[in-house]
Amino acid sequence: MMGNRRLTVWITISLISVLAFLLLRALDREVARAEQAGFRMVVAQVESVLAVKTAELVAKDQRNNLKNFVNHNPMDWMNPPPMNYSGIVTEAGSGGASYHNMAAGHWYFDPQRHLLVYMPADTQGFVRIAGEVDSFIQFKVTLDFLDRNSSGAFEQNKDRILGLKLLRVAGRDTMK
Repeated sequence: MMGNRRLTVWITISLISVLAFLLLRALDREVARAEQAGFRMVVAQVESVLAVKTAELVAKDQRNNLKNFVNHNPMDWMNPPPMNYSGIVTEAGSGGASYHNMAAGHWYFDPQRHLLVYMPADTQGFVRIAGEVDSFIQFKVTLDFLDRNSSGAFEQNKDRILGLKLLRVAGRDTMK
């Protein structure tokens, strides 16, 4: 009788342990998916802000002034900015926080490199869901233009400005 109870308790504890392990793995995947969804939402919001800025200047017949907003911090145009935006970050920390102390899961702007930076909280989760991910995901506000002479660079008298766009830039070597 006593042996049956011990066996029942042992089986119950084992079953609960296996179920807890499976639940924690599923929870980890869902947290990574939620982080990625939040990341994608902020990217979409920034792209929308750039479209609105483009529309404002086009409506005022000031399309050529769009080039003045290249490398600008797009979070300055968001009111309010995302809750996980931590502001200006520099390498040395002067004028803002240092990126050496960046909190995971937050957005930052590096004014020296003109980069909007996101540091994933769970890079493993981002890799599982989104493919290869650097420890910092970086973007830059660039000029979208019709490259009429295929030079690859904007030329004032030859190319036509279409608007502002958010361009993902390689991040592996940019911030260490």
